[in-house]
Amino acid sequence: MAYTTVERSALYMLLVLKRPVANAELEKVHKVTLGAESRKKLLADGLILVEKKGNKGNFLELTEKGREWASADIATEPQKGLKAFSAVVVYGLLNAVGAGLARRGLSLADLIDGAEDKPAPQPVTGAPIPDQIRAAYRRLAKRPREWVFLSDLRPMISGASRAEVDSALKALYSDKAIQFTSEADQKSLTAEQRSSAIRLGIADMHLISME
Repeated sequence: MAYTTVERSALYMLLVLKRPVANAELEKVHKVTLGAESRKKLLADGLILVEKKGNKGNFLELTEKGREWASADIATEPQKGLKAFSAVVVYGLLNAVGAGLARRGLSLADLIDGAEDKPAPQPVTGAPIPDQIRAAYRRLAKRPREWVFLSDLRPMISGASRAEVDSALKALYSDKAIQFTSEADQKSLTAEQRSSAIRLGIADMHLISME
């Protein structure tokens, strides 16, 4: 489905804001004037939800399908005849990317360099599980205390069940050899990142770090 610059701008701003946004706020604050026809189009395509809140007007929120659209759209060639995005939208996206990189201790250069094809880290073999965890982390992390997704680390542990790896992770955590944290932007998590999390108390932890 082809979308106009305004429609795409609205979708990207909703992606960045991560909350229901009043149509008036979208226009006045974020400089995206989404008309009724465009709003109906995005709603019909399942990319947004629209809720009318009394005299506050329509509130828009991006759906999971909308997030999937955005992920696919950034990997495509520009649509023919598409007008340029406004600076507000462009920098909204850049600020969101910058915040995500900062949470992971990465720079924009790290992100760009990481786009190059590189061989996937190979599983660690022939060692006790705690040693495999340490070795896998050091292959994945560029520096000590960098946050690494458990979804990237788990496939590198060989010859052990999920329960055995979880037990070793919890033992290392109890010994203060590793740290866990949850991903702050829950909506950005992939299915694999969610399923690879470890439960501590009542919270799922998605990222690991160590010295």
